Amino acid sequence: MRARVWWGGLVDAAELARRFALGRATRLSDGPVARGKQGVVWRLDTADGSWAVKEPLRRSDEDEVRAATSFQEAACAAGVPAPRVRRTTEG
Repeated sequence: MRARVWWGGLVDAAELARRFALGRATRLSDGPVARGKQGVVWRLDTADGSWAVKEPLRRSDEDEVRAATSFQEAACAAGVPAPRVRRTTEG
């Protein structure tokens, strides 16, 4: 399994799966499988299933990420269909 490069550095599929407790990584897609307004999505296959890994098109600071996460969680809680936020094992 090769590491991928993005603006934040190398992305190691095994390390990504470990940090988010997604199961043992078996494969990261060769390239993005989808593109949206804010970024691209890669597919990570693990022993526990398949996961969408979002890669933003621009850097965000911690406050921006926190606000976007809160908004997405509030939308989900209100019944809006949206992907569930997955935090690292460190929170």
